[in-house]
Amino acid sequence: MPSSGKINLRPSAVGPSLKRQNSFSPWELTGAARLEFWGGVLLVLALTAGFVYAALSVTDTGRVRAALPTGAAASAGEERPLEQGAGVFDGGHPADSVWDNYGTGLIALGETFIGTPYVGATLESEGEEQVVVNLEEMDCTTFVEYVLALAAAGVQPDELPQWRTYFEAERKAVSGACPHGAVYSDKLAVEDKARTVSREAEPEAERRLIFLEELEGYRYRGGTCEGYLSRLHYFSEWLLDNEQRGRLQILRDLPGAEALQIDLHFMSTHPHLYPQLDRDSTLVNRLRTLELAQRGQQLSYLPNAHIAAAEQHLQEGDILAFVSRVKGLDVSHTGLATFREGRLHLLHASTRNNQVEISPVPLSDYVKGMSGVRGILAARPLPPKKWCSAVVLTK
Repeated sequence: MPSSGKINLRPSAVGPSLKRQNSFSPWELTGAARLEFWGGVLLVLALTAGFVYAALSVTDTGRVRAALPTGAAASAGEERPLEQGAGVFDGGHPADSVWDNYGTGLIALGETFIGTPYVGATLESEGEEQVVVNLEEMDCTTFVEYVLALAAAGVQPDELPQWRTYFEAERKAVSGACPHGAVYSDKLAVEDKARTVSREAEPEAERRLIFLEELEGYRYRGGTCEGYLSRLHYFSEWLLDNEQRGRLQILRDLPGAEALQIDLHFMSTHPHLYPQLDRDSTLVNRLRTLELAQRGQQLSYLPNAHIAAAEQHLQEGDILAFVSRVKGLDVSHTGLATFREGRLHLLHASTRNNQVEISPVPLSDYVKGMSGVRGILAARPLPPKKWCSAVVLTK
């Protein structure tokens, strides 16, 4: 007959009650059976405590540790959890990558460009302003921008040759009116522009788009390319605009620093030096308005005589910019801080040998012979949010 759905817990008609039949007391065990039972209990308790500790454990720097057995490694292709400690993000890079620290990672990436030719005006093109990529020729500012944008895309130093091959093919195929680099009026159309590049040499599309977006973000006011005047031509505004959007922190309190009043007018008073301004005089008045908007902005710079004493307060990968003595001009050069034998040097695209290189002497000595340099501005790059959330697969 069908079950009534009720469980009969009455004693069985035959033999002892269910309670007596199923009861068990470990105290009734003797000899080897007792040892085996209590050994099993202790093992279960130890395993339980271990998994609870692994799941809840937090280090003194605030890093949450993964609940994996000691010595266990993530399988190939597995996404690594992000870790945060001391203000530095792992960014999803593999544990054996160079990205143990964001600044040292920037330098490792920047060093792969050593020997790359210095070429000025690679962003200038006829017609509408577009995002230009040229990883084979660069000036001091584009060098810094490329390193920061590549880092945002999670590019490893050993991957850079592949990226350079890709974008060099792009440059030759779609550079159009810009002879010095590939141009992108629409980042999302980048797939259509890859028609001449073999798929084997093509970086994955998602990271490439992150690179292009971050490059635009560093290079243009508010992070959007909206014409020639949206480009951050003056480096002091480049620093302030990117700081406002959380991309870097300007170091204003270095020991020995002095106030720097911003008064920009060099470009509007020398339009013949800039092809776009020379071709279109209407841009000059609009540029002057932008220059006046920066008047009164105050930064702190480190005079040449105080650089050596402040070295200990700088880090690998910090952005350094030479403060110019030229009237109406804020900055004449920029690069990345790097330390050699405990002393501060500069990794930069240099006109000294017309290539990317590391200064042959410490920075404090390097600037001594530069009569046009008053000192340096310094800023610390911060890992972009997209860098922190980028998925980089374990090799």
